[in-house]
Formats: sequence, C-alpha cells, structure tokens
Amino acid sequence: MVTIFISHSKKDVELVKVIDLNLRNVGIAPILREFTPESKPPYADIDADISRSDAVFAFLTQNVKVTDHTQNWVTHEITKAHDLNKPTYIIEDRNNPVHFPIPKLRNYILYDQTSIRDWILIQNIASSIKRNEEIWLGALAAGAAGVLLFKRNRIAGFLGGAALGGILLALTSPEAQLRTPAAIECDKCGIVFNLYTNLNLDCLHCPSCRTMLSLISK
Repeated sequence: MVTIFISHSKKDVELVKVIDLNLRNVGIAPILREFTPESKPPYADIDADISRSDAVFAFLTQNVKVTDHTQNWVTHEITKAHDLNKPTYIIEDRNNPVHFPIPKLRNYILYDQTSIRDWILIQNIASSIKRNEEIWLGALAAGAAGVLLFKRNRIAGFLGGAALGGILLALTSPEAQLRTPAAIECDKCGIVFNLYTNLNLDCLHCPSCRTMLSLISK
C-alpha cells in the first residue's frame, strides 16, 4: 500500500482526523506520529518513516509555531524528505496563513480547509502518487508478459510490453485529469515551486521567504 508521511502539529487533532479519513478513502495509508520518538538518536524513527514513505505532506497551521519543539521537528521532516528526493507537498490554509518560511520546497498546496472541493484536490494529488506506483508495477508486469510472448527477442518484448502497459494505465487513470500546477518563481528569493490550488488568487505569500507575490501578469 502507498504511504504518505504527514508532518503536522499533534495539537491539530481535528485536522488530523480529516487528513486520515480523506487519504484512507482513496487507498492511501498515512503515517502519523503523535508522540516524541523514543529512538536514539531521536530522529532515527522519523527518518526511517520518511524513508519508507512514498511522499510527504506537511500541513502548516498556527499550532506548528506554538513551540520551538514542533517547529524544529517539522523543519527537520521537510528537509529530510527533500534530501531523500521524496515528493513533498507544503499545504497551507488560505484563511489562516502561517509565517513559517520553508527553505526547500518544490510543491505548494494552498487550500480552504472548509472546502470539499479542495480536499478532493488533495485526494487527487495523493492518488496521483499512488497511481505512479501502480503504473511502474503494471509496466513491469506487462514487460514480463512481453518476454513470454516474444521469446526470440526478450529485451524488445520486455521494453515493448512495459511501455504499452505504462501508457494504458496512465491513460485510464482518473488522476490524469489533475489540473497542471502553475510554476511560480519568487522575485526575491529565486525559489521556483509548483502551485496547486482551486482558489482564484491575485497574490500569495512565497512559502520560502514569505514575501507577498503578485500573480497578476504585467
């Protein structure tokens, strides 16, 4: 089963319930830690969870900033995911912006926590991660079938079968309809990130340096 590590504040009890429900409804297993790791060193368990996950979703809320402890752990989790090249999504509620700069990021989701449509967006992004794994597994299976069908040229049979299997799975994926994110570059810090949102925005805070960015074409 595809797993997504959830970086969050343990104080966000109700939000965590919504996250858990929405991900499990699309066949994703969230990895949620509600306690301080007991491993020695303390980051070992967290790093292991991130390493075995397929992606990381970091939910920024005001509770993330309540203590230095939580801030440091969330920063560590996001940085570790980035360094492991895990698909990492920084997720922030438009109605409750959090002044919490993220030095390293590639994907940013700005949503309305009360919007069903926005939770569907998050589900679709999670499902696309799940679907990518299924495409790889399906391509390998189709490649193996190609070897059996084309015994004279096993390499060509495997490559042809794998390519066809991957294409067919990708085309039949409901997540193929996921809206293409907008590529945003911050004029101040120079970071480039993908913005996923259903909201109509004229501006937003850069998630890296928190400078206000205009989204209106000049």
